[in-house]
Amino acid sequence: MARLPPPEDAVWPAVLLLLCGVFALAAMVGLAGSAPAFPLAWPLWSAVAALACATAGAALLWRQLALARRALRRAEADSAAVEAQRHAVDAAQRAADGARQLLVRAIEALPIGIEIYDDQNRLVLLNHRLMELHPLVPDAQAVGLGFEDLLRQTIDSGLVPEAAGREVQWIARRLAEHGERDGLLLRLPASERWTKVHERRTPGGYVVVSRVDVTDLIEQQRRTEAVQQEAQQTRQLLRSSLETLDVGIEIYDAEDRLVLYNKKLNQFHPDFYADTDIGQTFEQLVRDTMRKGLISAAVGREEEWLAERLKARGSRRGPLLQQMAGDQWMHTHETRTPEGFTVTARVDVTELVRKERQLAAANAELQAAQREAVEARQLLVSALDAMPIGIEIYDAEDRLVLSNQRSALVLPDLPREQLLGRTFESLLRRNVQDGRIPAAIGREEQWLAKRLAGRGSRHEPLLQELPPGQWTNIYEVRTPEGYVVTARADVSELVLKERQLAELNGRLARLSATDSLTGIGNRRRFDEALANEWLRGARSGTRVSLLMVDIDHFKAYNDHYGHPAGDECLRRVAQVLTDCVRRAGELVARYGGEEFVMLLPGSDLTQATEAAERCLERMQQEALVHAASTTSTHLTFSIGVACMLPAAALASDTLVRSADAALYRAKAAGRACFETAS
Repeated sequence: MARLPPPEDAVWPAVLLLLCGVFALAAMVGLAGSAPAFPLAWPLWSAVAALACATAGAALLWRQLALARRALRRAEADSAAVEAQRHAVDAAQRAADGARQLLVRAIEALPIGIEIYDDQNRLVLLNHRLMELHPLVPDAQAVGLGFEDLLRQTIDSGLVPEAAGREVQWIARRLAEHGERDGLLLRLPASERWTKVHERRTPGGYVVVSRVDVTDLIEQQRRTEAVQQEAQQTRQLLRSSLETLDVGIEIYDAEDRLVLYNKKLNQFHPDFYADTDIGQTFEQLVRDTMRKGLISAAVGREEEWLAERLKARGSRRGPLLQQMAGDQWMHTHETRTPEGFTVTARVDVTELVRKERQLAAANAELQAAQREAVEARQLLVSALDAMPIGIEIYDAEDRLVLSNQRSALVLPDLPREQLLGRTFESLLRRNVQDGRIPAAIGREEQWLAKRLAGRGSRHEPLLQELPPGQWTNIYEVRTPEGYVVTARADVSELVLKERQLAELNGRLARLSATDSLTGIGNRRRFDEALANEWLRGARSGTRVSLLMVDIDHFKAYNDHYGHPAGDECLRRVAQVLTDCVRRAGELVARYGGEEFVMLLPGSDLTQATEAAERCLERMQQEALVHAASTTSTHLTFSIGVACMLPAAALASDTLVRSADAALYRAKAAGRACFETAS
C-alpha cells in the first residue's frame, strides 16, 4: 500500500489546481466576449473545460482534506498512546525508584557491609556499614566507578601494603578473582579489626560483595587458641620435665586408665609399655605384664598376687620393692592426687640391691663386723623404702614455677604460694643466710658463686649436706625450652652406708697390707709402694733409695730363746727401723722372715747411707742380748743400701736386686754393717 503524503503537503497542489481552473474559466469568458464568430461553441467548451478543471481541483482538494482529517485522527491516537506509554514509564520509574529506595533502606539496615557491582563491574550500590568496616572502600560519590578504578585509587592511597612494588600483578589477580572469593579473612589497615569477605556473581552478571565484622570471633578464637596453646605448653612442660627425671613415671586418671608415661620407664624394662597402651586400665596393663613374665613375684600365683596388688593400689604408705625379670629391682611409689589421679614413680634400685649384697659379702669376711653389717643392711633397706624425691621446676628466667611437697625440706620456710615466682638465687641465698647449708658457712659468697656457675649444666648429681645430718643428691637438667628441672633424692642413709662400707673396705685394705706380727707394712704393701714411687720418680726425675735389712743369726736366736722370744725380737727390730724414718712417704715393711726393707723416695745415696747408720746405731742402743750370736753379744743386723734413678724401661725390682746384692756383701764382710750397691 502506497504511503499517503502528509496532509499539509497535499492541500497546496489541490488549491493550485482549483485556482488554475478558475483562471482558465475566466480566460475563456474573456475570450468568448472577443470572438463573436463562435458565440456558442467556444463558451460552451470553455465552460466545460473550466468546470472540469474546477471539478478536478475540488475533488482533489476534497480528497486531501479527507486524508488530512484521517491523519489528524491518527496523530491524535498516536499522541494518546505516547501519553499513555509516558505515564506507564513514569509509573515504572516510580516503582523502580521505590524498589531501589526499599533496597537501599534494606541494605542500610543490615549489620554487614554490602557493595554491588553491575555486569560492567561498575559500583552501583553500597551501604554505610561497608565504609565503617573497611576504610578501603570509597564513599557514595564513587558510585558508577569501575572496580578497577576503585582498586587503583585504593593502591594510590597506600592502603594495600601487599601490593607495593607489584601493583599491576596485584590488580590483575584481583580482577581475575572478582566475584569468586568466598570467606576471605582480611585485617583492616592500621587497626585490630578483622572482616570476612564473601563475593557472589548473580546470573545477571552482577557481583554482590558482603563484609562481616568478625573481630570478636577472631579474638575469641585467639583466646581459645591461647588457652589451648597454654594447655599444650603445660602438658609439654610436664612431659619434658618427666623425661628429664632419672625416675620412671606413670600417670593414671580417675578411672585408673594410663594417660601418660615417660621413656625412662622403658629404659628400665623395654617390654613395659608402648604408646598403644595409652587408655588401658592399670589392671589390664598388669595382666599383660604378668603374661610376659616380667613380674617374678607373681609367677605361679598370678590372680592372688593381682588381687593383693589392686587392694593396695594407691594406698601404700611406703615404696613397693619389686623384683623384675633379669634380676632387676625397682622401688614403686604410688600417690593419689586430690583429683583422683594416681601418679606412679618407679626407681631402678638394682645397683643398690647389688651393693647391699656386696656389703653382706664383705661383712661375711669380717665376722667381728657381722652385727654392724646386719644393721647396715637394715638401714639400707629402710633408706630404699623411704626414698623421697623432691621436684622443682624453674622457668627460662630461673624463677620457681612448680615444686612438690617433698621439696619443702630444702626450700625456705615460707608458704608455697610465696615461693612461686622467686628466682633460684634468691631461694638459695635465703637458705645460706638461715644456715641450712653447712658447706657454705663462713664462705657464703664464694660458695654461692660456685653453685650458680654450674647451674643447669651439671652432668653428675650434686651431693649436698643439710642439717641435721641429712644428705641429698641434686639432679639438674635444662630442658630444650630453657627450663631447669631439679630433682632431689634423700640419700642420707646411703651416705652413711657408703661411709661404713668405705670404713670396712679401709679396714680390709689395712689388714691386707699390714704384717700381723709386727704391725708394719707387709710384702704386698711394700710392692705396691715401690711400684708407685718408681713410676713417680720416672716422671719427676727423682731418685729412690732402698735399705734391705736382715737380722744376723736369727735362726740361732729362735732356737736359743724360743719362738715367742723370736716374735718379740722381730717386733723390736720393726720398732727400731720405724723410729729411724724421718720424712713422710718413707716406708718400713717386713719383707719376709727376718728380712725388712726401708723405702726412701726422693733420697740420694748419701741420705740413704745416713739412714743406714742411724739404724745400726739405734739397734746398738737397744742392746738386745743374743747369746747364740757368733758376731756380737747383742742382736745385730746387716744392711744393703741401693739408690737408683727410676726409668720407665726398667722394672722396679731392679732396685730390690741391687739392694739384695749389697746385703750379701755386708754379710760377707762380717755382718753388723752396711754395704752400698756398686
